[in-house]
Amino acid sequence: WKDWEKQGIVVDTDTADDTEHARKSSVIKDGGTYKMWYAGYDGSNYRILYATSTDGESWNKQGIVVDIGGTYDSVDAMYPNVIKDGATYKMWYVGNDGADYRILYATSGDGIAWTKQGIALEKGGVYESTSVGLPMVMLDDGTYKMWYIGNDGNFRIMYATSPDGIV
Repeated sequence: WKDWEKQGIVVDTDTADDTEHARKSSVIKDGGTYKMWYAGYDGSNYRILYATSTDGESWNKQGIVVDIGGTYDSVDAMYPNVIKDGATYKMWYVGNDGADYRILYATSGDGIAWTKQGIALEKGGVYESTSVGLPMVMLDDGTYKMWYIGNDGNFRIMYATSPDGIV
């Protein structure tokens, strides 16, 4: 862990969509292109932004790909985790409707135009009475495995599995 060599900023807060924050990225390498989805904050709301790179160091911002305005993400859409499953990009992200934080699910054929699918994980478990968030998902031998944050006044790392990544 001591041998990491810091390389500096790769995505800065320099556009209207991320003037205040650029955080919680999800990066995959798809062919010869690195693709990044991240939470951009403009001082009022979080939205999910997209950037591409050929080397993983110099990034070209593409703008907002998941905007606010849905039933469960009317205030914020943030903290994405993206995987590519066959030809389909799958995203789990945190939505905020002004009252609750939930883990939502969206799909895309190109990683840019996303179709919101609704709630993937709702708060309400023993250690998640306040909220759930920060999903990290992987597909392992046909099972979707999610590590996420549960909050009941204390934040804990939780674990869930799903045969389809939705239920």
